[in-house]
Amino acid sequence: MHHVIHNVQFFDGYGLRLGNVEVQDGRIAAVDSDRQTGNDIDGTGKFLFPGLVDMHTHITPASARHYLASGVTTVRNTAGNFEIIKAMDRIAPAVHATYRMIDGDPGLWGPTSYGNISTNDAEEARRGVDELHAQGAGFVKVYGNIQEDVLAAVVEQAHGYRLPVAADFIHSKMIDGVKAARVGIDWLEHASGILQSLYPAFHSQLSDEEFEAVAAEPLDEERLDEVLGMLLDADVKLVPTLTLYRHLAEGKQFAASAIAASKQLSMLEMDDNFEIKAQFESIAPHVTKEMQRREKWAYEKVGVIAQRYMDIGGEIYIGTDAPAGIWNYPGISLIEEMLEFEALGLPRNDVIRKATEEACASIGYENKGRIARGYDADLVLLDKNPLDDLTHLLSVHTVIRAGEIHRLEDIYSHTIDRDALMQLFEKVAAKYGGEV
Repeated sequence: MHHVIHNVQFFDGYGLRLGNVEVQDGRIAAVDSDRQTGNDIDGTGKFLFPGLVDMHTHITPASARHYLASGVTTVRNTAGNFEIIKAMDRIAPAVHATYRMIDGDPGLWGPTSYGNISTNDAEEARRGVDELHAQGAGFVKVYGNIQEDVLAAVVEQAHGYRLPVAADFIHSKMIDGVKAARVGIDWLEHASGILQSLYPAFHSQLSDEEFEAVAAEPLDEERLDEVLGMLLDADVKLVPTLTLYRHLAEGKQFAASAIAASKQLSMLEMDDNFEIKAQFESIAPHVTKEMQRREKWAYEKVGVIAQRYMDIGGEIYIGTDAPAGIWNYPGISLIEEMLEFEALGLPRNDVIRKATEEACASIGYENKGRIARGYDADLVLLDKNPLDDLTHLLSVHTVIRAGEIHRLEDIYSHTIDRDALMQLFEKVAAKYGGEV
């Protein structure tokens, strides 16, 4: 498709420029074009930004359109299933994916199934890495019950394929962030394992009495600098998912009133194919006051970790874990997470650059995330300027994904074949064992 967005204010990475942005064959052909085509867009009074990137999420065909509706044109899918991810149609973001994650046995998500490989056997874990490589995964994900020798085998096998290894060690009792870095982990999801490095007695399954003792300990600033220095030396990247911790601690409390009032939230909660409101409401009664207290403690500590790691030059990225946890929504929660980074002291234009160009570069998408000649045309046209307020990122008028124009109303009118999707789920469950 060939079109020009005329007379638009577009983000150049640092501020806004007025110009005409030409898109051809899925790429930005020029940023100062005087061409006219039959598909042109009048950008007068509007604002053009690179599409956003959620650096930690779990996308499915049922949720895909909701990312686009919030201006998210790329996601880093941190565990899922190859067949299900590949079933998404064109009304979806680009997906930088891993598929089945590798955990110990017993697995935190149960025995081996469509979404995980649970094993204490190093050779079986290596075969799991082989499977991911054959499927074209962009990285490998390990989970909290993995044993150290199995982790070492996974890292060696993955690095042999030049695949980074990401770890979620929130629930780990055996491996902390420092040990993970020494083994060769490349990413710590949720900034996990670092709390265990700072508080050696801590793990997520502590009794109330044991947690009270840990929570009473002041943060050792010298130890924090030592731990983060070791992670920095090992080039470990962090995705803190602060919004996940905050919603677990506070419930359905949004970072800004504009998010609660957004069309995106309304459409998400009315989506009968996705049914996220029912999912969260079924979880809510099980979120106890004690759990909320623990999550608030973790939220506050991870915020300190994130800010300090940025201050010393560590790589840290913006992701959500949506729709995990509770009241954590695809698309919308990325805007909330961007507000968290702004609250940490990052200037607004730097937050946007981190959620676009920097995110793309970190996963090898060198031609995404900028409005410049030769870059992929993954763009979002907005009615309001997010450099004034990050919640204006939800004022989506049009999304351009791989050069194709999607009006917001078209995104929301798009439907999926629910029966076909359920049949696929059943087929996948039978193939891998377990239930979907």
